[in-house]
Amino acid sequence: MADEGRDQPHWDAEAERLRKSGAEEAIEWVREKWGEDAKCPYCGTDQWSVADLATFLVGLEGQALPMFPVTCVNCAQTVLLSAVAMGLFPAEPRG
Repeated sequence: MADEGRDQPHWDAEAERLRKSGAEEAIEWVREKWGEDAKCPYCGTDQWSVADLATFLVGLEGQALPMFPVTCVNCAQTVLLSAVAMGLFPAEPRG
């Protein structure tokens, strides 16, 4: 069953906040967790790009899953990082 609470206006506000400032927070999180010289497991380069905007994947039951794509600038390997697990988006609607 879809989580109807995710359609609440406060979730819209959280999504808008994430779109506007989330990329900077995501870059900070990646640097802290991965370090400055994290290497791509496919090509070995240490140059990554974090998307400017969060991507919202939609699950089979309609739930929105906020993710940040992190892409290797050399081979384009892309990792999707959960904005919820990163602490950048609430797991449950705030009321």
